[in-house]
Amino acid sequence: MEALKIITVGSLMTANPVAIRPETTLIEAANLLSKKHFNGLPVVDKNGVAIGIVTDHDFLTKGSAIHLPTFVKLLEGFPMYRNDDLAVSGGIKKIMEMRVKDIMNPEPFTLFEDATVEEGLRAFAEHHRVNPILIVDRNKKLRGILSRHDIIKMFGGPASLTQSTEVSGRPIDQNVNNLLSDFKAHFLVVSKTRTRYWFLWDVLFAVVGFLIAFALIVQF
Repeated sequence: MEALKIITVGSLMTANPVAIRPETTLIEAANLLSKKHFNGLPVVDKNGVAIGIVTDHDFLTKGSAIHLPTFVKLLEGFPMYRNDDLAVSGGIKKIMEMRVKDIMNPEPFTLFEDATVEEGLRAFAEHHRVNPILIVDRNKKLRGILSRHDIIKMFGGPASLTQSTEVSGRPIDQNVNNLLSDFKAHFLVVSKTRTRYWFLWDVLFAVVGFLIAFALIVQF
């Protein structure tokens, strides 16, 4: 471990990382995580001070086991749900108006740039759900991020599975669960195959009804 003490996390970190503000919408944050394949996004204030972190784990709503970005993308494909007067519409609006500050961890784990790799290894070992770690200066301004992948790259191994800090009792979980309940109460979701069968039966019954009516008319 002597060699590791010489290397600092500042030499391994990703410098000048993409960061978001607490007012950023959840949709924007989710798109960034998805498109950039990030484990998490640091949250900073207007002065660049690290004030939180949001990870893909934070988008997993508790109680419903649903991945919020995927759920929202599905809902966006049904604009009528957003425009009608049903309770479902209100639930969707609540979720889409939520901000990063509603789900972020406001007490992110941080290390200074001059912290040793040994300290970084210890941090990941003792805090299994922390990934990435925010690297800050003495004024808490964000300087970079350090992920498990950054550490493991040094040893030439595969990236580990990502986990993140769990935040419980959040409004987003309640909003999604309420929306799911309203959705189930107002709509029936069926497969395309089943709807095709229903359509064919409707057409068949319509044709049979027309023929019966025509036969009765001819008889008279």
